[in-house]
Amino acid sequence: MEELTSALFFGQFCCNRQSGRFLQQSSDVSDDHQNDAELPNLSSIANGPNGFAPWRPFIFGDPSRRGQLEPVDQYSWYRLSKALTTIAQLPNESQLGTLMMAWIQAYTALEEFAQSPLPLSTAAAKEIQNNFANLVRAHRRKNEPDESKQLDWNEKIQPWSLGGLKKAIADFETVLARESPGMPVFFVPKKGIYSTADLIERAEQDFAGYKLLPRNALEEIQQAGRCLAFDLFTAHAIHSMRAAEIVVIDLLCKYYNLTIPTSQRNWGAYVAALKTHGAPPDLLSFLYEVVRVERNESIHPTKLMTEIEAQRIYTIAKGAIMAIMEHQETLKAYDPLIPKAP
Repeated sequence: MEELTSALFFGQFCCNRQSGRFLQQSSDVSDDHQNDAELPNLSSIANGPNGFAPWRPFIFGDPSRRGQLEPVDQYSWYRLSKALTTIAQLPNESQLGTLMMAWIQAYTALEEFAQSPLPLSTAAAKEIQNNFANLVRAHRRKNEPDESKQLDWNEKIQPWSLGGLKKAIADFETVLARESPGMPVFFVPKKGIYSTADLIERAEQDFAGYKLLPRNALEEIQQAGRCLAFDLFTAHAIHSMRAAEIVVIDLLCKYYNLTIPTSQRNWGAYVAALKTHGAPPDLLSFLYEVVRVERNESIHPTKLMTEIEAQRIYTIAKGAIMAIMEHQETLKAYDPLIPKAP
Protein backbone atom coordinates (compact mmCIF):
# COMPACT_ATOMS: atom_id res chain seq x y z
CA MET A 1 0.00 0.00 0.00
CA GLU A 2 1.20 3.48 -0.80
CA GLU A 3 0.48 4.76 2.69
CA LEU A 4 2.42 2.04 4.45
CA THR A 5 5.30 2.31 2.04
CA SER A 6 5.46 6.05 2.64
CA ALA A 7 6.00 5.34 6.30
CA LEU A 8 8.87 3.04 5.44
CA PHE A 9 10.71 5.83 3.65
CA PHE A 10 11.22 7.27 7.10
CA GLY A 11 11.30 4.15 9.20
CA GLN A 12 15.03 3.58 9.25
CA PHE A 13 16.25 6.08 11.79
CA CYS A 14 18.09 6.16 15.08
CA CYS A 15 17.58 8.22 18.20
CA ASN A 16 20.33 10.61 19.25
CA ARG A 17 19.57 11.18 22.94
CA GLN A 18 22.36 13.73 23.45
CA SER A 19 20.92 16.26 21.03
CA GLY A 20 17.34 15.24 21.62
CA ARG A 21 16.71 14.91 17.91
CA PHE A 22 15.72 11.94 15.77
CA LEU A 23 18.24 11.52 13.00
CA GLN A 24 17.02 10.20 9.69
CA GLN A 25 19.06 7.46 8.09
CA SER A 26 19.34 7.31 4.34
CA SER A 27 16.91 4.99 2.56
CA ASP A 28 17.41 3.14 -0.71
CA VAL A 29 13.68 2.62 -1.20
CA SER A 30 12.41 4.12 -4.44
CA ASP A 31 9.01 5.64 -5.17
CA ASP A 32 8.79 3.06 -7.95
CA HIS A 33 8.33 0.33 -5.34
CA GLN A 34 5.42 1.64 -3.33
CA ASN A 35 3.88 -1.70 -2.45
CA ASP A 36 3.85 -4.26 0.32
CA ALA A 37 7.12 -5.77 -0.88
CA GLU A 38 8.93 -2.99 0.97
CA LEU A 39 7.40 -3.83 4.37
CA PRO A 40 10.27 -6.05 5.64
CA ASN A 41 12.46 -2.94 6.05
CA LEU A 42 10.92 -2.22 9.44
CA SER A 43 11.17 -5.86 10.40
CA SER A 44 14.91 -5.74 9.80
CA ILE A 45 15.14 -2.90 12.32
CA ALA A 46 13.22 -4.81 14.95
CA ASN A 47 15.53 -7.79 14.53
CA GLY A 48 18.66 -5.71 14.24
CA PRO A 49 21.29 -4.40 16.66
CA ASN A 50 19.08 -1.71 18.20
CA GLY A 51 18.28 -3.70 21.31
CA PHE A 52 15.04 -5.32 20.14
CA ALA A 53 14.60 -9.05 20.68
CA PRO A 54 13.86 -11.19 17.61
CA TRP A 55 10.21 -11.88 16.96
CA ARG A 56 8.83 -15.39 16.83
CA PRO A 57 5.72 -16.11 14.76
CA PHE A 58 2.31 -16.94 16.17
CA ILE A 59 2.18 -19.91 13.86
CA PHE A 60 5.45 -21.14 12.43
CA GLY A 61 4.86 -20.35 8.80
CA ASP A 62 6.28 -23.35 6.98
CA PRO A 63 4.50 -23.34 3.57
CA SER A 64 4.98 -27.11 3.29
CA ARG A 65 2.88 -27.57 6.44
CA ARG A 66 -0.11 -25.46 5.48
CA GLY A 67 -3.24 -27.38 6.39
CA GLN A 68 -1.28 -29.59 8.79
CA LEU A 69 -0.62 -29.50 12.51
CA GLU A 70 1.50 -26.47 13.46
CA PRO A 71 2.79 -25.32 16.85
CA VAL A 72 1.70 -21.94 18.23
CA ASP A 73 4.03 -19.62 20.12
CA GLN A 74 1.89 -18.20 22.89
CA TYR A 75 4.51 -15.63 23.92
CA SER A 76 4.04 -13.76 20.67
CA TRP A 77 0.50 -12.88 21.76
CA TYR A 78 1.99 -11.15 24.77
CA ARG A 79 4.52 -9.34 22.57
CA LEU A 80 1.72 -8.07 20.34
CA SER A 81 -0.27 -6.85 23.35
CA LYS A 82 2.76 -5.11 24.81
CA ALA A 83 3.61 -3.35 21.53
CA LEU A 84 0.06 -2.09 20.96
CA THR A 85 -0.35 -1.02 24.60
CA THR A 86 2.75 1.16 24.26
CA ILE A 87 1.10 3.04 21.38
CA ALA A 88 -2.32 3.21 23.05
CA GLN A 89 -0.78 4.85 26.13
CA LEU A 90 1.12 7.58 24.24
CA PRO A 91 0.06 11.13 25.16
CA ASN A 92 -2.09 12.79 22.49
CA GLU A 93 0.58 15.38 21.65
CA SER A 94 3.49 12.98 21.35
CA GLN A 95 6.27 13.58 18.85
CA LEU A 96 6.15 11.71 15.57
CA GLY A 97 9.52 10.12 16.28
CA THR A 98 8.29 8.72 19.60
CA LEU A 99 5.42 7.05 17.81
CA MET A 100 7.74 5.65 15.16
CA MET A 101 9.96 4.01 17.77
CA ALA A 102 6.91 2.29 19.27
CA TRP A 103 5.59 1.38 15.84
CA ILE A 104 8.71 -0.60 14.91
CA GLN A 105 7.79 -3.27 17.44
CA ALA A 106 4.07 -3.11 16.69
CA TYR A 107 4.60 -3.39 12.95
CA THR A 108 6.55 -6.63 13.25
CA ALA A 109 4.00 -8.09 15.66
CA LEU A 110 1.12 -7.23 13.34
CA GLU A 111 2.87 -8.78 10.36
CA GLU A 112 3.33 -11.99 12.34
CA PHE A 113 -0.29 -11.88 13.46
CA ALA A 114 -1.38 -11.88 9.82
CA GLN A 115 -0.50 -15.61 9.79
CA SER A 116 -3.09 -16.45 12.44
CA PRO A 117 -6.30 -18.29 11.43
CA LEU A 118 -8.53 -15.46 12.72
CA PRO A 119 -9.94 -13.63 9.67
CA LEU A 120 -11.88 -10.93 11.54
CA SER A 121 -9.01 -10.13 13.89
CA THR A 122 -6.55 -10.12 10.99
CA ALA A 123 -8.72 -7.57 9.18
CA ALA A 124 -8.88 -5.43 12.34
CA ALA A 125 -5.09 -5.61 12.62
CA LYS A 126 -4.81 -4.39 9.03
CA GLU A 127 -6.92 -1.37 9.99
CA ILE A 128 -4.31 -0.47 12.61
CA GLN A 129 -1.66 -0.46 9.90
CA ASN A 130 -3.86 1.63 7.62
CA ASN A 131 -4.47 4.21 10.36
CA PHE A 132 -0.76 4.50 11.05
CA ALA A 133 -0.05 4.96 7.34
CA ASN A 134 -2.67 7.71 7.12
CA LEU A 135 -1.15 9.43 10.15
CA VAL A 136 2.32 9.47 8.59
CA ARG A 137 0.95 10.66 5.27
CA ALA A 138 -0.75 13.58 7.00
CA HIS A 139 2.58 14.73 8.42
CA ARG A 140 4.59 14.26 5.25
CA ARG A 141 5.80 17.39 3.48
CA LYS A 142 4.70 16.84 -0.10
CA ASN A 143 6.79 19.67 -1.59
CA GLU A 144 10.09 18.61 -0.03
CA PRO A 145 12.20 16.82 -2.69
CA ASP A 146 14.66 15.47 -0.08
CA GLU A 147 13.05 12.34 1.37
CA SER A 148 15.17 12.58 4.52
CA LYS A 149 13.50 15.93 5.29
CA GLN A 150 9.95 15.04 4.38
CA LEU A 151 9.15 14.19 8.00
CA ASP A 152 10.07 16.17 11.10
CA TRP A 153 10.43 13.59 13.87
CA ASN A 154 10.11 16.28 16.54
CA GLU A 155 6.76 17.46 15.15
CA LYS A 156 3.78 17.02 17.47
CA ILE A 157 1.11 14.59 16.28
CA GLN A 158 -2.36 16.00 15.82
CA PRO A 159 -4.61 14.64 18.64
CA TRP A 160 -7.34 13.58 16.20
CA SER A 161 -4.82 11.67 14.12
CA LEU A 162 -3.35 9.72 17.05
CA GLY A 163 -6.88 9.20 18.37
CA GLY A 164 -7.84 7.38 15.18
CA LEU A 165 -4.90 5.01 15.62
CA LYS A 166 -5.83 4.36 19.25
CA LYS A 167 -9.42 3.64 18.27
CA ALA A 168 -8.26 1.10 15.71
CA ILE A 169 -6.25 -0.62 18.44
CA ALA A 170 -9.28 -0.68 20.75
CA ASP A 171 -11.45 -2.11 17.97
CA PHE A 172 -8.85 -4.80 17.32
CA GLU A 173 -8.89 -5.78 20.99
CA THR A 174 -12.68 -6.11 20.94
CA VAL A 175 -12.70 -8.28 17.82
CA LEU A 176 -9.85 -10.45 19.08
CA ALA A 177 -11.61 -11.00 22.43
CA ARG A 178 -14.68 -12.30 20.60
CA GLU A 179 -12.91 -14.41 17.98
CA SER A 180 -9.92 -15.93 19.81
CA PRO A 181 -11.94 -18.39 21.98
CA GLY A 182 -12.83 -20.24 18.79
CA MET A 183 -9.20 -20.68 17.76
CA PRO A 184 -8.30 -24.41 17.69
CA VAL A 185 -5.51 -24.23 20.28
CA PHE A 186 -5.30 -27.06 22.82
CA PHE A 187 -2.99 -28.15 25.60
CA VAL A 188 -1.65 -31.67 25.01
CA PRO A 189 0.04 -33.05 28.15
CA LYS A 190 3.14 -35.24 27.89
CA LYS A 191 2.82 -39.01 28.07
CA GLY A 192 5.15 -40.45 30.69
CA ILE A 193 8.69 -39.36 29.83
CA TYR A 194 7.74 -38.49 26.25
CA SER A 195 7.21 -34.81 25.52
CA THR A 196 4.34 -33.87 23.24
CA ALA A 197 6.72 -32.31 20.70
CA ASP A 198 8.82 -35.49 20.54
CA LEU A 199 5.76 -37.69 20.01
CA ILE A 200 4.42 -35.47 17.24
CA GLU A 201 7.65 -34.64 15.44
CA ARG A 202 10.33 -37.20 16.39
CA ALA A 203 8.72 -40.47 17.54
CA GLU A 204 11.12 -42.53 15.43
CA GLN A 205 14.03 -41.37 17.59
CA ASP A 206 12.79 -43.70 20.32
CA PHE A 207 14.57 -46.41 18.30
CA ALA A 208 18.37 -46.63 18.34
CA GLY A 209 19.59 -46.82 14.75
CA TYR A 210 16.21 -45.73 13.41
CA LYS A 211 17.84 -44.44 10.22
CA LEU A 212 18.37 -48.08 9.17
CA LEU A 213 14.65 -48.85 9.28
CA PRO A 214 12.59 -48.99 6.07
CA ARG A 215 10.94 -45.70 5.22
CA ASN A 216 7.40 -47.03 5.53
CA ALA A 217 8.24 -48.48 8.96
CA LEU A 218 9.42 -45.06 10.07
CA GLU A 219 6.16 -43.55 8.86
CA GLU A 220 4.19 -46.06 10.92
CA ILE A 221 6.26 -45.27 14.02
CA GLN A 222 5.70 -41.55 13.49
CA GLN A 223 1.97 -42.12 13.22
CA ALA A 224 2.07 -44.24 16.37
CA GLY A 225 3.73 -41.39 18.26
CA ARG A 226 1.14 -38.86 17.14
CA CYS A 227 -1.69 -41.22 18.08
CA LEU A 228 -0.26 -41.62 21.58
CA ALA A 229 0.07 -37.84 21.95
CA PHE A 230 -3.61 -37.33 21.14
CA ASP A 231 -4.96 -40.26 23.20
CA LEU A 232 -5.73 -42.46 20.18
CA PHE A 233 -4.50 -45.53 22.01
CA THR A 234 -5.94 -48.25 19.77
CA ALA A 235 -4.45 -46.56 16.70
CA HIS A 236 -1.15 -46.23 18.59
CA ALA A 237 -1.01 -50.00 19.09
CA ILE A 238 -2.05 -50.82 15.52
CA HIS A 239 0.57 -48.53 13.96
CA SER A 240 3.20 -50.07 16.24
CA MET A 241 2.26 -53.58 15.08
CA ARG A 242 2.28 -52.47 11.46
CA ALA A 243 5.79 -51.08 11.86
CA ALA A 244 7.02 -54.35 13.35
CA GLU A 245 5.42 -56.32 10.50
CA ILE A 246 7.12 -54.14 7.87
CA VAL A 247 10.48 -54.73 9.54
CA VAL A 248 10.08 -58.51 9.78
CA ILE A 249 8.97 -58.73 6.12
CA ASP A 250 12.05 -56.68 5.21
CA LEU A 251 14.19 -59.18 7.15
CA LEU A 252 12.67 -62.16 5.34
CA CYS A 253 13.01 -60.60 1.88
CA LYS A 254 16.44 -58.99 2.05
CA TYR A 255 18.31 -61.24 4.46
CA TYR A 256 16.67 -64.68 3.97
CA ASN A 257 15.54 -64.24 0.37
CA LEU A 258 12.04 -65.41 1.30
CA THR A 259 8.72 -64.19 -0.02
CA ILE A 260 5.54 -64.69 1.98
CA PRO A 261 2.39 -64.53 -0.22
CA THR A 262 0.14 -61.64 0.72
CA SER A 263 -2.75 -63.98 1.51
CA GLN A 264 -0.57 -65.88 4.01
CA ARG A 265 1.00 -62.95 5.81
CA ASN A 266 0.64 -63.24 9.56
CA TRP A 267 3.05 -63.39 12.45
CA GLY A 268 2.71 -67.14 12.79
CA ALA A 269 3.91 -67.59 9.21
CA TYR A 270 6.79 -65.15 9.69
CA VAL A 271 8.06 -66.90 12.81
CA ALA A 272 7.68 -70.35 11.26
CA ALA A 273 9.71 -69.31 8.20
CA LEU A 274 12.46 -67.79 10.34
CA LYS A 275 12.59 -70.85 12.58
CA THR A 276 12.82 -73.17 9.57
CA HIS A 277 15.76 -71.18 8.21
CA GLY A 278 17.73 -71.16 11.45
CA ALA A 279 16.91 -67.83 13.05
CA PRO A 280 18.41 -67.59 16.57
CA PRO A 281 16.23 -68.48 19.59
CA ASP A 282 16.69 -65.00 21.13
CA LEU A 283 15.06 -63.38 18.10
CA LEU A 284 12.27 -65.95 18.00
CA SER A 285 11.43 -65.35 21.65
CA PHE A 286 10.70 -61.69 20.91
CA LEU A 287 8.62 -62.59 17.87
CA TYR A 288 6.57 -65.18 19.76
CA GLU A 289 5.38 -62.32 21.99
CA VAL A 290 4.16 -60.49 18.89
CA VAL A 291 2.35 -63.63 17.75
CA ARG A 292 0.59 -63.79 21.09
CA VAL A 293 -0.48 -60.12 20.77
CA GLU A 294 -1.77 -60.63 17.23
CA ARG A 295 -3.91 -63.58 18.32
CA ASN A 296 -5.29 -61.69 21.30
CA GLU A 297 -8.65 -60.12 20.57
CA SER A 298 -7.50 -56.75 21.99
CA ILE A 299 -5.64 -55.95 18.75
CA HIS A 300 -8.78 -56.54 16.67
CA PRO A 301 -11.69 -54.11 16.18
CA THR A 302 -13.80 -55.62 18.95
CA LYS A 303 -12.35 -53.47 21.71
CA LEU A 304 -10.93 -50.01 22.29
CA MET A 305 -7.62 -50.07 24.12
CA THR A 306 -6.62 -48.22 27.22
CA GLU A 307 -3.36 -46.30 27.39
CA ILE A 308 -1.72 -49.06 29.41
CA GLU A 309 -2.78 -51.78 26.95
CA ALA A 310 -1.60 -49.75 23.96
CA GLN A 311 1.78 -48.94 25.47
CA ARG A 312 2.28 -52.61 26.42
CA ILE A 313 1.75 -53.61 22.78
CA TYR A 314 4.04 -50.77 21.64
CA THR A 315 6.74 -52.10 23.97
CA ILE A 316 6.39 -55.59 22.52
CA ALA A 317 6.50 -54.29 18.95
CA LYS A 318 9.51 -52.12 19.76
CA GLY A 319 11.32 -55.09 21.31
CA ALA A 320 10.68 -57.15 18.17
CA ILE A 321 11.93 -54.35 15.90
CA MET A 322 15.10 -53.86 17.93
CA ALA A 323 15.74 -57.62 18.03
CA ILE A 324 15.35 -57.81 14.25
CA MET A 325 17.73 -54.88 13.75
CA GLU A 326 20.30 -56.52 16.02
CA HIS A 327 19.96 -59.78 14.08
CA GLN A 328 20.41 -57.94 10.79
CA GLU A 329 23.66 -56.44 12.02
CA THR A 330 24.88 -59.90 13.02
CA LEU A 331 24.03 -61.30 9.60
CA LYS A 332 25.87 -58.47 7.86
CA ALA A 333 28.94 -59.02 10.04
CA TYR A 334 29.21 -62.71 9.12
CA ASP A 335 28.10 -62.66 5.50
CA PRO A 336 29.25 -59.67 3.42
CA LEU A 337 27.12 -60.89 0.48
CA ILE A 338 23.94 -60.07 2.33
CA PRO A 339 22.73 -56.62 1.24
CA LYS A 340 22.70 -53.89 3.85
CA ALA A 341 19.40 -52.47 5.03
CA PRO A 342 18.63 -49.01 3.57
